[in-house]
Amino acid sequence: MKATYKIHKINERIVFNAEGTYTLLDTGFPESLSSNGKIGPFNVHTKTSAFIDSFLNLVMPDGSKVMAIMSPMDGYNCHLKQDSITISDEEEAIPEHDYFLPFVTRREPIVEGTMNGCNCRLFFDSGARMTMFGEVELAGGRPSTGSYMEWMGMLHQNATLPIYDVTLDFPCGLHYEGKSALVRNREYQMAGVMLNIRAMMGIDLFNKYDMYISTANKRRGIALAKRK
Repeated sequence: MKATYKIHKINERIVFNAEGTYTLLDTGFPESLSSNGKIGPFNVHTKTSAFIDSFLNLVMPDGSKVMAIMSPMDGYNCHLKQDSITISDEEEAIPEHDYFLPFVTRREPIVEGTMNGCNCRLFFDSGARMTMFGEVELAGGRPSTGSYMEWMGMLHQNATLPIYDVTLDFPCGLHYEGKSALVRNREYQMAGVMLNIRAMMGIDLFNKYDMYISTANKRRGIALAKRK
């Protein structure tokens, strides 16, 4: 099956309306879910509206709440263009692209690269509006350039995080300069140890590239195409 929807950016997160249900695209969530077990034509896990609302805390401009989560890691190819998302659950040709970041584990969206010259594995979280890291050493000695408030779904509360300028490089040749937030709490650091990662890559890459998240295909990873 394949379906295409218009996307909205809410607090720098990617949301689409799947036949009446506002849905967050989130590779960082372990499963796709909604209150009625459907996202468009796709069958997903069912959770109570109260659970989804407490985790997401996202409201659209018209007052509607985001009440579903689509995790591509359940086996969905998701092609993000500037104003649309196309979702497929079948093997297909990967679109033309400039860079490909392969996932290095079977289940989790983990890629390998460097942050400010330090080798690290990064967990790709399309539900996070900014790249984040958990070790101050990855800041490369650079000073903080500001702060911002982020809703931490893991903690179910807002947190004020310091921001740093970072440089990311990947074996495919991708070089990315942007902002990253330092998260210094026990839950985040424990998750990093469990996944063998040092940082989390957010959806900020989408500001410069069209993105194809490939998980229904044998070649699993993220394909990036420069915006024309």
